[in-house]
Amino acid sequence: MNMDRIGIGFFLALTFSVSPTQVAASQLDDKMVELARRVLALTRGQQVAVGVFSPTGLPDTNFGPGCSEALAAALEDQKPGSVNKRADFEVKGDYMFVKSQSEANKSLARVVSIDARVIDLAAGGKQLGKFPIRLELDHTKTIAKVIQETVALPANGTKEERNQILASAVKNPSVFLHGPQRSLVSSSRESKLAVEVLVRPSPHAPARPRSAKDLDGLAFVDIAVDEIYEIKLYNRYPREIAANVSVDGIDMFHFSQDRGDDGRPLYSHMIVPPLSEAVIVGWHHSVGGNENYKSFLVTSYGQGASAKSGIDAKGKIGVIHVQFGFTKVIPMGGRSAPGKETGFGPPRKVFQKPVQREFDPPHDFVSIRYAR
Repeated sequence: MNMDRIGIGFFLALTFSVSPTQVAASQLDDKMVELARRVLALTRGQQVAVGVFSPTGLPDTNFGPGCSEALAAALEDQKPGSVNKRADFEVKGDYMFVKSQSEANKSLARVVSIDARVIDLAAGGKQLGKFPIRLELDHTKTIAKVIQETVALPANGTKEERNQILASAVKNPSVFLHGPQRSLVSSSRESKLAVEVLVRPSPHAPARPRSAKDLDGLAFVDIAVDEIYEIKLYNRYPREIAANVSVDGIDMFHFSQDRGDDGRPLYSHMIVPPLSEAVIVGWHHSVGGNENYKSFLVTSYGQGASAKSGIDAKGKIGVIHVQFGFTKVIPMGGRSAPGKETGFGPPRKVFQKPVQREFDPPHDFVSIRYAR
C-alpha cells in the first residue's frame, strides 16, 4: 500500500480529528526543487521569470501551468524573492511522454521528460548552458497527471504493467459517457467511479449537469467564459475512495491557506464515502471561515467571489483531472506510517474535519476538457 497523507471529511459520525503529519513531497515537487537549484546556479542566484512549459507530442493536454507553478514555488522556497516576471532571465521548457534515457527506467514503456531552458534576455536571448536541463518523471500518478488521459489501471499491477497501459492510452484514448444527459464521465463501462461537471451560468444560479461529448476518445464539456463550474465525484464502491483533483496540472489545494511546517498545502485529497457523491465547489482556501472555497472559473485559477486573488488561466484547452484510489481508515488511537497525505471529505463549509487515512496507489483516472 502506498502511504500518502491525511484526510478531511464531513461524514461526522465516522470521522475523527488528527494532528496533520508532515507532507511527503510529490515526485514533481522533488524534481522542481532540483530544477530550481540548477536554474539559480546558472543565473548565479539572480531573479528569474518562470515562463511557459509546452507539450510536445501530447495534443490536448495542458499540464504547463502546473509545471510553472511548481517551479515558481520551488524557486521561492530555495531563495525567497527569486521569482520576478520582469527579470532578465527566464526559464521555460517542454514536456514529453517518451522512452527513458535513464538506465534506471529502461523497463518502462514511457516516462515524462521535462526539458527546461534558461534564457538570458539581456544577452540577446542567449541560452545558459550548452543543453537544456532534462528531468524524468516515472511515478505512475505523476505521469497520469501530466498526460491527462481517462484510463483504468489494475489496482495491484506492477509499475511496468501500469506504465504500459498509460502508454497505450495516449495512442488510443477512450472514454465512457453515461447518465440521462451523458454528463457522467468514466474510464470504462465497468467502472464504479465517475466525474460530472456542474455549471452555473451566474454566481447565484443553480449548478446543473453539463453534457459531455466524446471527441476522438476524449471527454469535452462546453463551458462559457463567464460561467462557474463545479466538479461532482461519484463513488459506487461499497468502500471509501480518495480523489486527487487538479485543473491544468494545478492541484485544487495549491492556493489553500492551510499549510504544513514545510510551507506546502496541508491537504491533498477529497474523501468520498461508500456509495455516495461529493461536489467540489472550487479551489480550497481554508478549513474554517465563511468562504473556504474559491470558484472554478474558465479564465483564472484560485479566484474567489470576494478575494480576487488568483492567476490567469493559460492554454486554449482546460483539463480537469481526477485520480481515484482506495483508502484505509486508521483505527482510533492508531498511528499511521510516515509520509501520509491529508485529504478532504465533500466540501460543506462548516463540516470539514481532518481525518487520517492511508491511500492505495490511484487506479482510476478521469480527465474532462473544455475550450477557453
